[in-house]
Amino acid sequence: MQFGRHEVMEKLDDGRFGAVFRCRDHELGRRTVVKRFNTECRVGDYPPEYWRARFLMEARAMARVDSEFVAPVLNFGRTRASTPYFVLPWYPDSLKTRLGSDRSSPEAISKLRRKRRPRKLEPLEALRITRQLLLGLDAIHSAGLVHRDIKPDNIMLSEKADALAPGFGVGDVRIVDFGLSRHPDLRLTRDRGWLGTENYMSPEQRASTAAADLRTDIYAAGVVFYRMLVGALPAGRAKPIDEAVGASKALAEWSAAMIAPEKEDRPGSAMEALERLEQAALPN
Repeated sequence: MQFGRHEVMEKLDDGRFGAVFRCRDHELGRRTVVKRFNTECRVGDYPPEYWRARFLMEARAMARVDSEFVAPVLNFGRTRASTPYFVLPWYPDSLKTRLGSDRSSPEAISKLRRKRRPRKLEPLEALRITRQLLLGLDAIHSAGLVHRDIKPDNIMLSEKADALAPGFGVGDVRIVDFGLSRHPDLRLTRDRGWLGTENYMSPEQRASTAAADLRTDIYAAGVVFYRMLVGALPAGRAKPIDEAVGASKALAEWSAAMIAPEKEDRPGSAMEALERLEQAALPN
């Protein structure tokens, strides 16, 4: 099976929205990923035509952003049956793989295989990844987009960490999956209902996807940071990170502001969030 010059080596995922394949570009001799639209896609009462338009928009949205921390679109095409697909670089690791499951109850964790059990990162590594994530979000927002599905699954990493010695600074952030993003040239979000990933979703996005703005992505980045540092989600009333892991009071205040229930209490932009993080992370 091939997509143009990209020969399929392995199917990585076969979800409701589309299938993802690990491929080899036989002309350039490099590994790639092909994402192909699922023509039978039906989620809720949204028809397949809605998701097809969103799939096309996803490729355009990613191509619109110029950032080393956002995965670039290498190519776009259609199969002989006119099913659209696009091509991305292959990344060997993801934040999801490094963090494991988000499950928190001891009973649920005990049933997981060891490599899927929840883990946390060293504070310096959590800070490094968060800085890159915020720089990527700044580029996304500067392009007029709101991602609306920031989570560990959608944060790929350019290098694979050694499971026995993961170290610090292994792999740079590459944000992927713009399938739910808000695009300035195409309005496809209905005013009712929501789309996204509940564990990383801001209160306003839970109320309505159409109400989500860039501070929704900031909220999600704050949840990702908390998850990396603490090893668990800030479900319900989040325990401040100074109490949870002994972080500084300044960093705890930054973390709390990132996941504030009212969006007006969060940083107003990704760059503001980054600047405040740099101040909070300074040694006492």
